[in-house]
Amino acid sequence: MTRAAAARTRLEPGESSIQRVSDTMERGDDGRYRAAFRVRLWDGRIKKATITAATKGEWRAKAQRRVDELLASGQTAWRRGDDITAYIDGVSAPAIAAANLRDNSRTRYTDVLAHLRSRLVGYTIADGIRFRVLEATLKSVAADHGRETGHQARTVLSKYVIDQLIRDELVDHNPLRGVHIDLGSVKKTTKPSGAVALSRGNYDSIVDHLLERDLEQPLPPGKDLRAASIAKHERVVALTLLQAGTGLRISEALSATWGDVALTDGEVSLHVSPDRSKTGRARTVPVLDPRVEAWLRGRHAAFGAPSRYVIGGPTGMEKLWRTDNAVKAVADLYKDMAVKVHIPELKTVRSHVWRTTLNNLTAGRVPEVVRAAFFGHDAQVNRSSYTDLTDVSLMRGALGAMD
Repeated sequence: MTRAAAARTRLEPGESSIQRVSDTMERGDDGRYRAAFRVRLWDGRIKKATITAATKGEWRAKAQRRVDELLASGQTAWRRGDDITAYIDGVSAPAIAAANLRDNSRTRYTDVLAHLRSRLVGYTIADGIRFRVLEATLKSVAADHGRETGHQARTVLSKYVIDQLIRDELVDHNPLRGVHIDLGSVKKTTKPSGAVALSRGNYDSIVDHLLERDLEQPLPPGKDLRAASIAKHERVVALTLLQAGTGLRISEALSATWGDVALTDGEVSLHVSPDRSKTGRARTVPVLDPRVEAWLRGRHAAFGAPSRYVIGGPTGMEKLWRTDNAVKAVADLYKDMAVKVHIPELKTVRSHVWRTTLNNLTAGRVPEVVRAAFFGHDAQVNRSSYTDLTDVSLMRGALGAMD
């Protein structure tokens, strides 16, 4: 006997498929009824649920109680007994993605949310929002990632988790509000200093090495020969060349698309929009090194679709490379170059070194206010945009004038 299929006509808000499913439901091998049904919430979303019962009557009664729970709040399909990590994935993460944030802030908040999520695995919503659980979670984040990240975690937890739960009527107040939590005095010390300026000779040696480097092998010390691993080696070298030639921050370099790049007969420059700038101010950044400029023109010829990233991720040029993953690759590259180019400073410095180096190399030829504008520092400049203040031809000539 062929089992009849349940009807699939559209459910209206407030309706469920309980009756349709129960009409065609059959006992399982264990003698019990187990079946899934659907309900359309008042806001139009569909929620699925699965019920197991000894009889059809019991199944219908349990299913109807579940429908009543789902419809009770009017707008939410979530219950206090649901996993809080599922709520973070389904509500908190999309809330950050949709928020009116600068790209750098959105990336940072997404990373912080991941730290919180990893510490709340196994908790229901009801248990996860208890004060002691939240306090322990924030202290753990601060201990592992530093006090500043701990404070950011509190902001993300309050605004994008607890406040969302309040909107969904799953909690009635924020247990963190008005309560002091000691996040310690731990400062993240694993971030290498960028205050070291490389000499002109070392700068030239590194750029030449990067342009000649063998990119057909995985990035040392890795040995993975898959395409993504080989591509990561190419991407981190490209990232380093771009930063060495422009002094861009790593987040600015990673988020740059070919639509931000201006290529003319005389120069190549990149536009940093306010939402991608750490200071929130736009600026135009010329490529200072002719070798990097030539390399960038060649890269544009190969990959220059306007919507693509200049650097791109290891799995595709159209994908943004996450800053935290890029930072790890940068550390591996610099440690390897320290040996191959015989520059010990590269064992400890990271990508911020290019800003310090270029600032130092141009210091005797470019006024401080122009250099501040070029690098996007927090100098007191009486302009709404650094671009208006920067004489890019002066910056461009400064590096070339060095002996």
